[in-house]
Amino acid sequence: PPQFDASPISCNEKVLLALDGIEHVVKIDEGFAIVANKYWQAQNAKKLISAKWELPKKAFDTREYAKECHTLVSNLKGKEIIDEGESFLENDVSIEANYSVPYLAHATLEPQNCTVDINDERAIIWTSTQAPGGIKPLVSEISGLSEDKIKANSASLGGGFGRRGQPDAVIKAAKIGTIIKKPVKLIYSREDDMAAGYYRPFVSTKLKASMSKDGKDIFYKQSIATQSITEDILPTSMVSVTPSWISNSISRSIGKFVNYFADGFTLKEGITPPYNFKGTQIYWNKMRTPVPTLYWRSVGHTQNAFFMESFVDEIANKLSIDPMRFREERLKEHPRQLAVLKKVKEMSQWDQKDGRALGVASHFSFGSWAAAVIEVEEIDSMIKVKNVWTSIDCGLAINPDAIHAQLMGSAIFGLTAALYGKIDIHDGKVVQSNYHDYQLLTLKNTPKIETHIMDSTAEPAGVGEPGVPIMAPALCNAIYSLKKMRIRELPLMDHLDLA
Repeated sequence: PPQFDASPISCNEKVLLALDGIEHVVKIDEGFAIVANKYWQAQNAKKLISAKWELPKKAFDTREYAKECHTLVSNLKGKEIIDEGESFLENDVSIEANYSVPYLAHATLEPQNCTVDINDERAIIWTSTQAPGGIKPLVSEISGLSEDKIKANSASLGGGFGRRGQPDAVIKAAKIGTIIKKPVKLIYSREDDMAAGYYRPFVSTKLKASMSKDGKDIFYKQSIATQSITEDILPTSMVSVTPSWISNSISRSIGKFVNYFADGFTLKEGITPPYNFKGTQIYWNKMRTPVPTLYWRSVGHTQNAFFMESFVDEIANKLSIDPMRFREERLKEHPRQLAVLKKVKEMSQWDQKDGRALGVASHFSFGSWAAAVIEVEEIDSMIKVKNVWTSIDCGLAINPDAIHAQLMGSAIFGLTAALYGKIDIHDGKVVQSNYHDYQLLTLKNTPKIETHIMDSTAEPAGVGEPGVPIMAPALCNAIYSLKKMRIRELPLMDHLDLA
């Protein structure tokens, strides 16, 4: 579609069907499907399509949306979602700051795709998915076949990160296959995947802390503006988990009802500081946009750790306390988090900095405690990430090699987003289109990564996501150590020259 929320009307079908290899041009709810004998024939025909669309009254634009969100959080108000300890009190020393993170694509190396073979008797589906339970009910709804006549084959993922939890490729392929009654292999181009996908939401926040001079009593307040992931996905997700005898329409209604209680659940993930503050109040300004959102690796923790761990560094600096010592002194009630923090302190030789620019972050997510120290340096006026030390307490380590690999992958994934990641939407269209303007961290620019798994006999917990949220704050804290420049809006490439 030319814009989010655009609806297809008509296209130059006759012109397209006259092209070599073009078999069908099909209009579905989401747009126009060009069915060809070969992929490149379809791609070439796509360049010649001329279509009419019903467009929204106003095109969505991230530049205007960011201003709206920043304005809403400026007074530190909204719907209260967290209220812990004592009410906010203006104390001897105060500090406040605005932070934001952009929309992000999942940018999986394997674009979304699905193959279907649907006729009047049965349906066979091949796809890579993170939600295999939803395939049969959705295809049944589209094709009119009962679920017992549908076979779903789930392939290995060429990258998921949450993106393959949304069955849009399955839905579109099933609609096309049901209409033409022939086997169909639907393949998103990289550009399609980037421009008409699902995204980690834009989030704007304002934080304020008020402290006694000695730093003993700290009051913490935060206001957030963003949309609800659960509102976007719960109705469809519920189709995957309800019994087959419950219709999809009822399942979606159940999803909407559940969202009444779960709304904002992902927003709250890891949002409350563990640092023994006197009181914490957090407010939400719920936004609605035409941009579809989805879980992104580490979900709400991805932004909350960046906001909280960066602002905690600001508090420590305001109090003239070493950021590592500040955390250590206030984590005595969280011994496992304190332990991973001390481990990366040891690994990085924090106390023997010798002029090195180091930044630290620690966070609890998915049942595991993780911490990181990152070292940066400046070479020819360009910032380079030199070293990453990361540690995790995930309970009993069943497969240590896999955990080390996940920690390394998490570091690269988190650094990629912090350094380069953003989706801009101007006049209703996504600006980025491929890896040339939605960059990934390359081997050349990847720092040395050292990982550690804490010994534990506790119940095993998550390892694929906890290493991601700590990367952005540790990196930005390291840059502050180097340049006394506080990065509060990601990505870093908008503010610095990167090596």
